[in-house]
Amino acid sequence: MEQRLKGILAGMGFLVILMTSGPGGAADQNNNQTERNWQVGFSPSYLKGDYGTGSTTTITYLPVSVRRLFDNGDLTFIMPYLCVTGNGAVTILGGVPNRVSQSGNSGSGGSGGKGKKPGNVEPVSSTDCGIGDLILRGRYYLVDEREWVPTIAVTGRIKMPTADANRGLGTGEFDEGAGLEVYKKLLG
Repeated sequence: MEQRLKGILAGMGFLVILMTSGPGGAADQNNNQTERNWQVGFSPSYLKGDYGTGSTTTITYLPVSVRRLFDNGDLTFIMPYLCVTGNGAVTILGGVPNRVSQSGNSGSGGSGGKGKKPGNVEPVSSTDCGIGDLILRGRYYLVDEREWVPTIAVTGRIKMPTADANRGLGTGEFDEGAGLEVYKKLLG
């Protein structure tokens, strides 16, 4: 519980930093042009499958995202609400359903035990809803797209364990990742 509270506080602190950073807040004036620096999004998902477990799990994932755009990249903070109907054999990692092993370990951690902790498969299906894991993602552009050169960006992600692992809504573990993103616009 203490770790969960720390994750929530860290996420709220990050939002405060985002909202107070940079001149002008939601819009900067640059040569009499308004530049939009913030985006708010909502992209609900409804997923249903057995995910290799032999029993059906349905997931309603309702993430609200707040993105701060910068000249050389962006930061996105995702705050999801989710409902999972299943027997505890599937949990959500960064908005993606993942099968968990019978020992209670998923691809990035977790622990078995009483209740619906990931991997503690119960024969009866139930529905659990609540706040999901908070996610902070960022990109830094190394190369901007021009003519035949693609955009190249370094990416990073941190998942804060704010979801209730005892109800199968997350793993209860911090997760992080980094990567390289390459993309090119093909048509006008």
